Amino acid sequence: MSDSGVDVVHITRGKNVQNLIGSHKGPVIDIVEVDPEKITKRESKESVKVYSTSLDNTIRIWDTSNNEPAICLENEEAGEICTMSFLKKSALIVTGHDDGTVRLWNPEIHKKIKLETKGGQTPHRDIVCALAHGIVVVKTGLKDEDTEYLFTSGYDGRVAVWEFYEKANIGANNTFVEPSITP
Repeated sequence: MSDSGVDVVHITRGKNVQNLIGSHKGPVIDIVEVDPEKITKRESKESVKVYSTSLDNTIRIWDTSNNEPAICLENEEAGEICTMSFLKKSALIVTGHDDGTVRLWNPEIHKKIKLETKGGQTPHRDIVCALAHGIVVVKTGLKDEDTEYLFTSGYDGRVAVWEFYEKANIGANNTFVEPSITP
């Protein structure tokens, strides 16, 4: 394995195919694979993307057709990224941080926001160590209603649940244009 990089390994043979060194400046702590066909449930010309995050406080989005980093998102905030996931319905990256914050990232417009409770507090008082998500479909007869949920947990023993009713729009000032998340 490489230092501060991502190794591409051909699984069936266990042979190192390519080493993506020089991209991250710190240890890689999380990797997420996003297949556009699985998200849209139809054929896509887009290649599978791999998202990696590192202790250098960056998220890199890799184009698997050429194994090059296509986008680099930087977290200038004080809280170090500890965990990452991808919200499929919303097409947003979510990260948990060592200062208890949870952030949503829109990779299309390179913007991020910090999720807060209704009282303006961070959801956790300590390191956010795990993220999970799911979509619940409620059949209403004419139209199925589906809601995406995000679950965050931290070293403080708390679990926060967030509901996403529609794709979150992140405005130029890094706030939601329309409130669509409730803790």
